[in-house]
Amino acid sequence: MNYFILIVLYEKTFTQSETISSLLKSAPTLKDSTLLIWDNSLQAKDPSQLNDLNARSGQLDIIYKHTPENKSLSEIYNNFIKSAPKKHDFIILLDHDTSFDSQLFISHKQAVNSCNSANLYLPIVKFKDRIVSPGKQILFKSFPYKHLSPGLMDSRHNTAINSGMIIRWSYFTETFKGYDKRLKFYGTDDYFMMQYRKTNKSFYLLDYTIEHDLTCDPEADDIYKFRSSFQEAQKSFLILHSNGRTLSMAGLVVFIRRLKHTIKFKVNFFS
Repeated sequence: MNYFILIVLYEKTFTQSETISSLLKSAPTLKDSTLLIWDNSLQAKDPSQLNDLNARSGQLDIIYKHTPENKSLSEIYNNFIKSAPKKHDFIILLDHDTSFDSQLFISHKQAVNSCNSANLYLPIVKFKDRIVSPGKQILFKSFPYKHLSPGLMDSRHNTAINSGMIIRWSYFTETFKGYDKRLKFYGTDDYFMMQYRKTNKSFYLLDYTIEHDLTCDPEADDIYKFRSSFQEAQKSFLILHSNGRTLSMAGLVVFIRRLKHTIKFKVNFFS
């Protein structure tokens, strides 16, 4: 089993990325797999850094792509597959700040052996000891799970974040029609899950937990960074619900969210 793994970097060195460090430690389990590092940083990495990374990657092939114009996630996700040197079994989407070990891939291979029908395999994702993915979603509201058991889960009313998604190659390249180009850096995960639910009744939850840093979370350490991320996330939310009557309802939800955070943090979330 092999993987085509995508990491999107922004103003981070290879050594500063928890995800790259995790992959290097897991390299012995990634035979015949390919890692695409899509670097949105203003300056490209020095060739010596890439040479050092290749020397430490074992049998994991590495492709480096630099786009200083800071391309949107939807554009990257719609085009990165073109860089694949060959067909792989699965695609893995990862942010630069996700921590895991080789057990992630061992757990996935065990899951495929017991259930080879799923097109999406998800780890449990935690931030500050809280489960943030997958999450229950009813109408416009997401509800975090307190406890989860591995195995098949109903796709209805569930969503997930991008980082850690393991997607079957055939589904991503043949069935999935791509991401909404209006989405910039937030909302691509919700969009993928909305499309996935249309043709898939279930996904498989792995018996594995990864740690992931969230900037768009009320418990983020930097409130002003959270506010900036929050504003972008709300723009994406309105795009996701821009059809018909749901737009006016979504607009009301965004207003309430901004008011709630303004009162809670005593910082203006309307500007």
